[in-house]
Amino acid sequence: MGTEADKRPADRYLAIYVNDHRAGAAAGLALAKRALKENVGTAFGDALSVVVAAIEQDKAQLERVAQALGVRSDPMKLGLARVGELVARVKPNGQIRGYSPLSRLIEIESLLAGIDAKRSLWLSLQTANRPELRAMDFDALIRRATEQRELLEPHHRMAAKLAFIDEPSDGSGESDEAVVSTGTAQIAQTPQSTQT
Repeated sequence: MGTEADKRPADRYLAIYVNDHRAGAAAGLALAKRALKENVGTAFGDALSVVVAAIEQDKAQLERVAQALGVRSDPMKLGLARVGELVARVKPNGQIRGYSPLSRLIEIESLLAGIDAKRSLWLSLQTANRPELRAMDFDALIRRATEQRELLEPHHRMAAKLAFIDEPSDGSGESDEAVVSTGTAQIAQTPQSTQT
């Protein structure tokens, strides 16, 4: 895209936008990994392991987008994203120490917001129809973001139930884990762009 001084406004805006999403992707991946660590061995942990892998692939795809556009990384934005994620770890969660049901709920809501932002990113880049990005399969990326949201949504409802209702069982005879069981949760793999 050239130097900062000779960039067209649209190129400058696109560079800022891509770097904002790079920072968001770094923070989202750190959050997803932290949530996975706290939920290993649960249905939510199973879903998170799939989502973490998908977020890693999406982050790599965003790097390919940035490379195709000639957008250099903004270390300050990445640093602020890391600091923000660390600060979120010390936010009160209703317990003096440890992981609480409120922690899980807030993490899921943050992940859902990040997934929605990522889906919007892919839609915006697809709409921009930049020649540098014609090799990118935005339809597959949009679909994968939608699948990530669909995978986490039942866990969001269960997390709210566990955080805000004293008796988590709904009396149906099924355990809460069974209600949100992921079975063989998978998210479609996105073909790698042919652009290098």
